[in-house]
Amino acid sequence: MKKLFFALLFISMALTIPTAYALDMPLQETLTESEGSVQYVTHSPDGSHIAYTDGEKVHIHDTETYTLQETLTEAEDFLYSIVYSPDGNYIAYGGEDGNVYIHDTNDYTLQETLTEAEDGVMSVTFSPDGSHIAYGTWNGNVYIHDTDTYTLQETLTEALGYVQSVVYSPNDEYIAVGSDEEVYIYDTNDYNLQETLTEAGNYVTSVIYSPDGEYIAYGSENNEESNVYIHDTDDYNLQETLTNAENDIYSISYSPDGNYIAYGSSDNNVYIHDTDDYTLQETLTESEGTVWAVAYSPDDSHIAYASNDGNVYIHDSGISTTITYTVTFEDHDGTLIEEQTVIEGENAVAPEDPEREGYLVYTFEGWDGDYTNITSDTTITATYSEENPPILQSLIGIIPALYSILLVSFIAGYIYTSQKSVVEKLMIAGITLIIGLAFLPIIAAFI
Repeated sequence: MKKLFFALLFISMALTIPTAYALDMPLQETLTESEGSVQYVTHSPDGSHIAYTDGEKVHIHDTETYTLQETLTEAEDFLYSIVYSPDGNYIAYGGEDGNVYIHDTNDYTLQETLTEAEDGVMSVTFSPDGSHIAYGTWNGNVYIHDTDTYTLQETLTEALGYVQSVVYSPNDEYIAVGSDEEVYIYDTNDYNLQETLTEAGNYVTSVIYSPDGEYIAYGSENNEESNVYIHDTDDYNLQETLTNAENDIYSISYSPDGNYIAYGSSDNNVYIHDTDDYTLQETLTESEGTVWAVAYSPDDSHIAYASNDGNVYIHDSGISTTITYTVTFEDHDGTLIEEQTVIEGENAVAPEDPEREGYLVYTFEGWDGDYTNITSDTTITATYSEENPPILQSLIGIIPALYSILLVSFIAGYIYTSQKSVVEKLMIAGITLIIGLAFLPIIAAFI
């Protein structure tokens, strides 16, 4: 009986000890404009706006006050995907009516409608350089247009089912397509299929590259066995499998600094792992329905997720967003004196005045650059004035006088021996010169 009591006490204590997570991610804002399920959420490249779907509408809020700024209503049916162009000048979206609508972000005028799909559009993306727009559809195709004239450039037809995710690699060299049970990876030069990833086991719902392009991650609809699979992009070996979700995974997002990976599930949660050893760092549980989309803000400060309960939840990311720069103080020859890490907009502190050695006399005059209000990595170099050593300066100053004394000594000696032979004269003049040289230090001291 006593053993049973302590066993129950131990279990009770274990259940009441909170999980210690490494990130502090309080809820900052809840956007409730949507009248139904929110399928997608994304940020503008500069982080000033957040956009999300509401049935056939797109709502756009600023991220300073989260005030609703615009609602786009061109679509005639349910929307699944929104994307900003890399320069932030355009916003595109697609859904069940089979079209992709492209607006400028200045006054939100409709600029173009792409109608190639003739079936539902599940995913829309721009290439990193903004020169192309690609979208995946229910019919299994991916259509790629240039963004100059919006001419159709390529159609990828490898997928056997719905294309639910299309993404470019950060270096623009590859485009990855998630469909049926596989991820298809094409090069963007001639659109040849380069690799097929087959770990998912069921419909691939989300594909994403890490910010540095060294990894590709994807998730699937596979009920209790829905995982996130992470491969390197060198030889596409499987590097990690994340298994925390208890149901289908619909969205994956890397933090812009690449240090975290987050994914949303139909178990209503968002899971966040570090990318060092993939330890679970936080679980966000505000959503009361399937989490359809997860998106970090471009500056790493927030994470937003779209829910089937009709809300968009925005949390502090728990990531330090302090921007720092390196200020390097160097000597005249490039030798490192000191290196400092300085917060953006603050000042570096000059090290002690350096000393420069050499046959000349060097005096430190200061630093050659401004090390206040630092806004970039900066190198500052020591500057010196130079002058001759005091003894050399004295010698230089008395050279004319010394020369005169020596010359007079030599001539006097020569004249004094005027009755002597030339050899004798030179010998006596030489002795006189030597005597003059011997007295030079004494003479120099008095000059």
